[in-house]
Amino acid sequence: MKSPPSVSIIGAGNVGSRLAVAFHQSGIRVDQICSKSPRHGKQLSRLVNSVYIPLIADLQHISDVYFLCIPDQHFSTFKESWKLNNALIVHTSGTTPIEVLDGISSRYGVFYPLQTFSRHHKISFGNIPVCLEANQPEALDILNILAGKITANVRVLTSEQRRWAHLAAVISSNFSNYMYQVAEDILTKKGLDFELIHPLILETARKAGRIGPHQAQTGPATRGDHETIRKHVEMLGEFPEYQAFYELLTHSILKENNKLPK
Repeated sequence: MKSPPSVSIIGAGNVGSRLAVAFHQSGIRVDQICSKSPRHGKQLSRLVNSVYIPLIADLQHISDVYFLCIPDQHFSTFKESWKLNNALIVHTSGTTPIEVLDGISSRYGVFYPLQTFSRHHKISFGNIPVCLEANQPEALDILNILAGKITANVRVLTSEQRRWAHLAAVISSNFSNYMYQVAEDILTKKGLDFELIHPLILETARKAGRIGPHQAQTGPATRGDHETIRKHVEMLGEFPEYQAFYELLTHSILKENNKLPK
């Protein structure tokens, strides 16, 4: 096996786009970009000096590794329509077991970058965790070479471990971002700017990473300040949906800190 291996990317969405760019910038040859969206596929292929392929059936068997960067619900359709024989194919899903690729090729694996991605937002892979799994030691060695080219943070996880890591990622990233949306909605409706709490958001994330989320937790529920909590619940009367999860999360924090009302 030559080093580094060459790759083809199937899917020009958020993950596929950022992986293709990261590989290209790291000196890894990107042979083909396959996407059902001509606009996105052609744009990405030009960016990484690759060839745009509109249909999966037209992909050439010329790469060392094929990256399946498509929504999980489309895996079964893909499995029925394409066979790779002995070429290494990997998916990038946090929740889908490795076995979903069995039958497409004799060599398969997982290359899961644990990060939130947007197609047009540049991001450095530098220390992003890339979680690997493979059905053969030789396949895992190839994935280690590729991952090591774009990040210093390479992990080998089982499918079960990866599922739990993905769950934690959804809670910490997606749920937190939804809370930002809620805060922005409340501020906007009260004539305030979301930028008002930007420094707070950044410092909270930094502090959680520095001393751990348990030690970083502050606020009225942590202090057992039931009067402030009561006022907040009353204020949220005009936002009943937000009031409901304010009460739910506050109860959990009170319980965690042994501050529930006697």
